[in-house]
Amino acid sequence: MTTPEAALTLLGSALSGGIKADFLLFDSWFATNQFLHSVHRKGIHSIAMVKDFNSMQFLVRREDGTKKRMKLSGLYGKVNSVFGKNDILGSALVEVDNGKDSPEPPLPVKVVFVRNRKSGAKREWPAILCTDTSVPDEEVVRIYGKRWSIEVFFKACKSVLRLSKEFQIRNYDSMVAHTSIVFLRYMTLSFELRRSEDDRAYGELFCRCYEELEDISFIASLALLLEMLKSAVRAGIAMTEAILERIFFRIRTLDSRKHVTRMA
Repeated sequence: MTTPEAALTLLGSALSGGIKADFLLFDSWFATNQFLHSVHRKGIHSIAMVKDFNSMQFLVRREDGTKKRMKLSGLYGKVNSVFGKNDILGSALVEVDNGKDSPEPPLPVKVVFVRNRKSGAKREWPAILCTDTSVPDEEVVRIYGKRWSIEVFFKACKSVLRLSKEFQIRNYDSMVAHTSIVFLRYMTLSFELRRSEDDRAYGELFCRCYEELEDISFIASLALLLEMLKSAVRAGIAMTEAILERIFFRIRTLDSRKHVTRMA
């Protein structure tokens, strides 16, 4: 089967297996009119990088109500022709059809144009497409940025964990077994890294422990205050307003120093 057909088969297996997701992320390799419609039929939205290919065209509504086919470069000219300082240059609400002769209605999409931060790339503008037009531009860019962790995952599996290089295999079941072993290695290493370096790996338990530390800090401050008041009474010192204010100031200072030390 073709690569888009294989991708749709894998997507169907994931959805039928109980995996729930709001968006499917993919790069420009899969960003075609037909693939976008195929994913939408499965009840899931798409966020994808799109490039200025002849095969990728958009329907833009004119002022008289008619629609005009336009490539990505022409669409950008309608949105923004001046590069500003913001990362998001602009967005456009358009439609993509499933072919000129397809009876299927066009699919409304949003195309967000992003500034290229590389030096010397002022005339380049990456574009991200989203089939959910209600999502804000910033959120579209943020969600698509999650694909970077997937790229890091593949790079680590191929370069470090020897995916497809450790064995020469011609049997399909052996390929599945080898790939599963490599992925298990990555999962084990990632789990150990999160457990040893990232406090967020503890989830709710970490939050409860952090709140407990805050309570201990308050109790310790209160005990210090009572101890100082007790010592002052024993010494026969009159508790004037100025003296009490100095005591409270000292306690707040000590507590803030403890908090900074604990955070460091």
